[in-house]
Amino acid sequence: MIERAMDVLKRELKKVTKNSHDPYSLKRALDFLMEFGDKILNRYFPVRNEAGEYMGVLEVTQEVGWIQQLEGQKTLMD
Repeated sequence: MIERAMDVLKRELKKVTKNSHDPYSLKRALDFLMEFGDKILNRYFPVRNEAGEYMGVLEVTQEVGWIQQLEGQKTLMD
């Protein structure tokens, strides 16, 4: 059941990627995503010029699977 859900999520991620990238960068974006593990986080940040006008968006992809492997607890006071 989980494997099937992951397959669906991967298919949907590819659709979103295809719809949000121009043909020039699409292949690179798909190859890049496939290099990551199953756990990725995409974040989007607005890019503005010095006058504060919106110029576009910066997409940041991060593998976050390693976070689930952390054990124990650490606080700022440790």
